[in-house]
Amino acid sequence: RSAQRARQREVAAPPEPPVDPAALRAAFSPALRLGADSLVLLALLATLAAALLPCIHLFRLMDAALASPWGYWRIDVSRRPYWVTLGFALVLALPCFFASLTGLWLAQKWLVVGRQRAGFVPVFSAQYYRWLYVDRLSALWEALVFSFLAETPLANLVYTLAGASVHWDCVIGTPLRCPDLVALGRGAELEGHLFPQLVLPHGVSLASIRLGPQAWVRSGSVVHRGADVQDCVKLEPLSVAPPFHALLRGKVWQGNVCVMTGDYAPAELDVFAQGAAQWFRVAALCC
Repeated sequence: RSAQRARQREVAAPPEPPVDPAALRAAFSPALRLGADSLVLLALLATLAAALLPCIHLFRLMDAALASPWGYWRIDVSRRPYWVTLGFALVLALPCFFASLTGLWLAQKWLVVGRQRAGFVPVFSAQYYRWLYVDRLSALWEALVFSFLAETPLANLVYTLAGASVHWDCVIGTPLRCPDLVALGRGAELEGHLFPQLVLPHGVSLASIRLGPQAWVRSGSVVHRGADVQDCVKLEPLSVAPPFHALLRGKVWQGNVCVMTGDYAPAELDVFAQGAAQWFRVAALCC
């Protein structure tokens, strides 16, 4: 078992400053932290309100259209059924809300933090609070929108716009936090979780994660920051890829910490079939 672990090639880890408890106590300010957390909360609420504005406007347009005296709608103006207005608005408001919230998330991500790079973000710094806000906003978007886009080409498009290096035919089944630090190759399939960031007492450590072509990270598995999952690698369920390690190509890895358990030779990738399956999911979502 130890010999198998030794075959994992270590990836160079960036240096991280040591923890200095005295410096942390000196830098900590309860008023500053409370104020920053309050601003983050207010900004999130303002983003939600801004995302709802197009939906409210759409409802008013539908209400005005149904109130029109023209015979196209064939609805009595004096006894207008408002549930019809509400039904039409709800059908159209959900994708409108998803699109507006996604646009606000992408715009604020690029305006607040720009392109995130591997390194270390000291706690209580301005960069740390910018990262904190975008991280909370990303969690909000994932909770409200991503579950409807999972395993569809729309998720690939959104994460590409967010800065991730994502091939069009890979399958994204779980959210990508810090998409700038994630690269997914052709035919890669993500069912587990990627953690390119680690929150430490003295800051946040960021490192890139790469999934090679036709790599398969199965459900419940975890890939930590700095890991390099090479081509044609299969990470079994409930397995853990340790930080700053490479999983050798063409192998099956399993366990916590994962070890090599065999060879993996995936079938030749059928690009047409995989793309058709993803667009079928989009059609099902629209229905």
